[in-house]
Amino acid sequence: MESMDITAHNRYVRMSARKVRLLADMIRGLDTQTALEQLRYMTRAARVPLEKTVRSAIASAENTYHVQKEHTFVKTITVDIGPGLQRWRPRAFGRAAPIIKHLCHITVVLGEKLDVEKRQGVVGTSKSAAPHSDEAQRVSPVASEKSISVAVAPANETRPTAADGEKEIFDTAREGRHEYAQKLNREQKKQKGFLKKVFHRKSG
Repeated sequence: MESMDITAHNRYVRMSARKVRLLADMIRGLDTQTALEQLRYMTRAARVPLEKTVRSAIASAENTYHVQKEHTFVKTITVDIGPGLQRWRPRAFGRAAPIIKHLCHITVVLGEKLDVEKRQGVVGTSKSAAPHSDEAQRVSPVASEKSISVAVAPANETRPTAADGEKEIFDTAREGRHEYAQKLNREQKKQKGFLKKVFHRKSG
């Protein structure tokens, strides 16, 4: 289920886009209730047109699309540069210097948050998938015993011994790393000579 987008515009705001973008970046991605609370405690003048646009989008979501306020969040918010108003001021030697009154356009797009129940209804398994899960659990006792016997080796299993003149091969997967390390230490101690045993430094 795709989320619904609710758009609200606020055009020709008598403020530069740079000043409005500073606050727009702070509420982008937040849910509408949190966004309004953030704008409420901001001291910049740009919070007034932003709050007005967000409230307009919320009213459109409730009245036109019948979406509750708690289920919406600020999906995207853009601030575009509008046409500037040109004014003039006097300068030295009888000259006139232009003054540009900046305008901007604010666009707020609200998205609908999917509830947990809606997500479970879409992603959840259907009734047709239930028999497959039941069949997977129906395992014959003979097959289960075979699988256990293959996975776990009996404790009293006789292991093949190494032939004369050959080194014993240790299976690390079967005997474990600890036993493998102990057997290696034993083999190394057997191979050491008399002098190595005498001058061997004991730890501890």
